[in-house]
Amino acid sequence: MSKQVRGVTSQGKEWWVLCPNISVYSFAVNPKKINYLEIFYYFCQSLLKDDTLNLTSQEKRDVSLKSLIELDNKVVAIKYLAAECQKKAHILINRKDKKKKIYDSKPYQIFLVLCESYLDTLHSIYNLITNLDKLLKKDFSKKINNEEWFNIDIDLRNVFHHSQSPLVSTNQNDISFIFEKLPRDPRFLNESMRNQNGRFEFSLSCENLGSDILTFLQKWAKSYIDLINDNEVAEVVTGHYKDGRTKTKKITLGQIKLNLNQI
Repeated sequence: MSKQVRGVTSQGKEWWVLCPNISVYSFAVNPKKINYLEIFYYFCQSLLKDDTLNLTSQEKRDVSLKSLIELDNKVVAIKYLAAECQKKAHILINRKDKKKKIYDSKPYQIFLVLCESYLDTLHSIYNLITNLDKLLKKDFSKKINNEEWFNIDIDLRNVFHHSQSPLVSTNQNDISFIFEKLPRDPRFLNESMRNQNGRFEFSLSCENLGSDILTFLQKWAKSYIDLINDNEVAEVVTGHYKDGRTKTKKITLGQIKLNLNQI
């Protein structure tokens, strides 16, 4: 996540800037808050010093925007949507009207809306990190294609986005998605999942929803952090003077990583 830092210039003019959390000293030295993705948001700019990348000024700006604002926004979104999906799934699984013959479908529809938003956000994150890899001449994001959870999510996303809105049912602990046809070029879903009614059925627990993509992003970010010299410096905000000007202090990447290793 990011911080909005406000201050004034020496001439008294007010300003504010959106910056990574690590731009604030109390965050940068707190081992319970920092992680590789947070470090990447700030120090990704250091990768642009590599002249062999041959990036245009617009491409450099794209890296800055994607690595801080866009990716961070999507990470916040995926966390929020995962939490909301979990809440709604818990309500559906534990609903008290299971014995009723007629009940409202709206809770199921809301759950589907959240699921589709979650899956679209996951796909957006995938596009962002692959685009960043392309600009930075790396292929760290390719490893995600070997993850079973990712292939399941992309198949479900393609069902939602391109084929149909699946039906939803519940069992003791899981949510079941029921649909009539497989997505085009499925990665995981297959003919063996066709039930006795001729429809495809796939059950999914929402208990750890979001944890897989967040774990992958940490590993992806670490791959880039490992390329950056530990002596790279961040100028972080330590507070404000009485006149509103910000107080700053320099801290190296190595010092921040040392705090990270204290977890």
